[in-house]
Amino acid sequence: MNQFQADPGYAFRLSEGMKALERSAAARGGLLGGATGKALQRYGQEMGSQEYMNAFNRYQAERNAQLNPLQSLAGIGQTSVNTL
Repeated sequence: MNQFQADPGYAFRLSEGMKALERSAAARGGLLGGATGKALQRYGQEMGSQEYMNAFNRYQAERNAQLNPLQSLAGIGQTSVNTL
């Protein structure tokens, strides 16, 4: 979770998206309105959900990269035992 929260790409995208929403609302004169707060909250939640899925997929890929050689080695061992 710490790696996910410290990801500079996530922080940048979240920050820029929030700024864009705030600027848009300010241009319309509704920066402090409830609709702006709701839009900011929705954006943050959707961004967090999307980024969490990306982080989970990266974790799975790293885990598979570590486990696949070990599984292959275990399979070789089992084949050797069966052959003997």
